[in-house]
Parts: sequence; structure tokens; C-alpha cells
Amino acid sequence: MIIRNRTTSPRTAIVRVLLAGMLLVGAAAATFAQNPPLLAPAAVDSTTLQRLPHANSVASDSEWGLDVVSHAAGGVELLLPSGWQSYETPIARSVRLVVARQPAEKNHQTAGDGLWLVYHVAPAAEMFEKNTGATPAIQQELAEQMERLMALATNHFATTTRSGHLFIDGWPALRHDFELADPADIENARPFWNGFHCLVRTPWGLVEIHAVAPASIYVQREKQFQAILDSLLLGQPHLPPHRADPPYRDASPVLGSWKSYRSRLRLYNDGGVELAYDAPRDLTLDQRGKISPPAALPRLRGRYTARGDLLRITWRDGSLLNYRWKLNDGQLLLTDHTGRNSLLNPIYE
Repeated sequence: MIIRNRTTSPRTAIVRVLLAGMLLVGAAAATFAQNPPLLAPAAVDSTTLQRLPHANSVASDSEWGLDVVSHAAGGVELLLPSGWQSYETPIARSVRLVVARQPAEKNHQTAGDGLWLVYHVAPAAEMFEKNTGATPAIQQELAEQMERLMALATNHFATTTRSGHLFIDGWPALRHDFELADPADIENARPFWNGFHCLVRTPWGLVEIHAVAPASIYVQREKQFQAILDSLLLGQPHLPPHRADPPYRDASPVLGSWKSYRSRLRLYNDGGVELAYDAPRDLTLDQRGKISPPAALPRLRGRYTARGDLLRITWRDGSLLNYRWKLNDGQLLLTDHTGRNSLLNPIYE
């Protein structure tokens, strides 16, 4: 994740005014002590890898946070409200960008009062331009993927209250608004959290956006979430070369970054390889009350050679590892020399 300043544009200026106005609204209700039920499974670890995830606090002495957050190899850019936090955290075989008023509580991965998004690697069947892609085929794809992804994000506990097609940064999207009941008050089924789940189709993938907040402050939060959406810029991720040099050329189809449940594998076109493990992640405040980025974890580095579907890896400590690889519906299946299989998803980073 990269933080920088975005050159002011007419749309950026409008969004700044909107967010500045909303930040003047009265203070939010009392903070809730727990996250929404089942939105962030505690069994899944977070990680610290070089620059992922990275936490930052925008200066709270201004009405608008001027920092631009860049995510998914530059495929996503957004603006933050003043004082909000942003960080990246792995969830299963994906990496989420989280934007929240406060960081997630310890042992949880996404805030119960905030927004997260994922840029899924899923190239479109045909390239299309902005404001021209709302075809019946794309709308059907969004509807099918929405049913699956929203169920995963809410563990099937959300009740859809409204849905509709729209455009986000000129790309076709589908949005479902939902409500969640307090699990301790299932009999009355009163909405305890409100939120929305959005899917955006770009030529390079699907952008999944999930926002949720306690019902008592959702009217205010929804306006802030919408202003963040209005600041979104979605484009083509800037990726390294996907054509390997000899003697690595046979690995060209699998170059890039791949995410398993507990680690990520990076294969480079010059024969370099990295294996980085997910680990528990703890955000701490410095003396100024700012979020301090966690220290980087060691990564396992080495070199590989490729012949057919065989990768021969020599790590820097001299240890050896062989993988047989196979691509299946965009996923990478690795089988090591002991016969153990690993399934990885491609990710933009």
C-alpha cells in the first residue's frame, strides 16, 4: 500500500468538500466493543510483509485527509477522511484494504465500523471502456458473483434491503444494502448493524467493497462511505514483466504474486523467488497517538529454475525445494516433493 498526495481535480475538490461537511456532523454514538458477528473470523491470521499491511493515520488537524491510498499494484486509489486509518490485511487467499475510523481490535482483522475492499484477479472475457460496460452479460456476472461473495463476507447472516446497478469511477457495479441482527437478540431480529456490499467489474478484475457500521450511527457513516466511494479511482494494476528470461521461461504462466491461506509466494521473471508467511499482527499507538507500522517480518528468499511444470528452488540457506505446478481456473496448484498440495489465488500487490 502506498500513501501519496493526489493532484487536485474538479472531482477531487468536490469530494473534499463533501467529506469536510460530513466530518462536521455531530459526534458518533458510543463505540461498540465488538465487531459485527462473523465478519472477521478470528481463526485467520494477519500479516506484516515489508509494506503489507501498512497502517497510517491521516493528520487530524485538517478537515480533509490529503493522503491518497494506493492499493493492488496501483489498481485502486482512494482518499481518506481526516483521522481515519488504512491498512492491508490478508484474509484467507486474498488481501483486503481496510479503511476505518479506528483500527480493528486485537485478534480481529477488519473493523466493525469501516470499509474494506479486495481487487480480485479476474480478467474480463472482452476488454471494454469506462461507461460502456453495463452489458447484460456483465450484469449477470455481477449478480452471480454477488450472491457468492456477499454470503462469504457475512456468513449468510445478512438480509438484503435494497439492490441496484450503478457505475463506480465509470465501471459497471452492483450494490446490495443489508442489515444484520444482534446475535444475542435473534428472537427480536432488530438490525444491529447496517451496511452495503458492492461489486465493480473492470477489464482486469472484480473489485469487492464491503462497508458496515452500527445501526445507531449508520446514517452518518453511509454518507462518509459514499464519499470514499466517490473518490475511488479504479484502473489497470501496474504489474512486473510476465515473460521470464531463460532458463526460467517455462515458468512464465505463473509469474507474479500468489496467496495461500497462510503465506504468499512471489515468482519473478529473473529467477528470484520469495516465500512470506502470514503472522499475527498488532497495531500500536506511538506517543503522538498515531498508528505505528509493525516491523517487517523476515522473508525466505531464493532462486529457481524451471523446466516444464517443475520448479527447482534453492533457498539462500542452501536448502532445496521442488514444486510441480498446474493452473486451474486461474488458481495455482503446487505439489511439493513430499506430495503435499497447496492451492493459491493470484493477487495484485
